Amino acid sequence: MTEEATKLTEEQYAEMFLAARVKGYSDRAIANTYGVRIEAVRHLIKRTLKKIEIDNIEKLRRQEVAKLDQLEAVAMRAALNEQGIHDSRATKSALAIAARRSRLLGLDRPSKMELSGADGEPLQQTLFYIPHNFRDDNGMPLVPAPDEVAV
Repeated sequence: MTEEATKLTEEQYAEMFLAARVKGYSDRAIANTYGVRIEAVRHLIKRTLKKIEIDNIEKLRRQEVAKLDQLEAVAMRAALNEQGIHDSRATKSALAIAARRSRLLGLDRPSKMELSGADGEPLQQTLFYIPHNFRDDNGMPLVPAPDEVAV
């Protein structure tokens, strides 16, 4: 690493590496330019992209919760109006909004959990019996002796 490069923080590296990648530079060219290992370039770019993705998901989640808050406020005003008249459709809407918010924020437990095998198939249960000493009921070996195995 060059002396100038060692004075930079990881975040600064990540910004520079990502900017270079966006401009079309290869990881090897970036590593050579900044005097770092190619693995370091790949690691920082990958970690930065993952962080950006997580930050964007959190931002989107906050936006969706804000929308749900506004919708719920409207539905609750309609459900519990000042005249004391109950609006069942508005109540159902308010409950649906609250349920959606709970799912979005991960507040609800899964209603059902199931273990599954490959491709979502049910797990196969296999029951087998290993006879005593690997011999059948007549005392004969179930596994051939090493000298009987064809190579």
